[in-house]
Amino acid sequence: MLRNGLQVPIAVELAEASADWTGRLRVGNSSVPLEHVRVTGLGVHFELPGEGAFDGTVAGNWMAGSVSSSAAPGSFRAHARGGAGVRGPDHFLGSVRIAESHR
Repeated sequence: MLRNGLQVPIAVELAEASADWTGRLRVGNSSVPLEHVRVTGLGVHFELPGEGAFDGTVAGNWMAGSVSSSAAPGSFRAHARGGAGVRGPDHFLGSVRIAESHR
């Protein structure tokens, strides 16, 4: 994720709670709850308030996909810590790349 113009690592935490999923995105010492978290088969979707929607797939211990936002599109890629996969609670460590604005 870009913060002050620098690429910084993120942690995505997903957990299954009954029939629903919950999640948090951590950047450094900050933590934000994710909204509209869905995990279906190999697909994953979550939204970061004010930043955009993340849609991706899970393959083995990796999660990757696209980020759509009002500012600029991007992509994300993360690896499951401990090799657990997405059947929560899981912690994915990775990065988000947002395309530069073209003005």
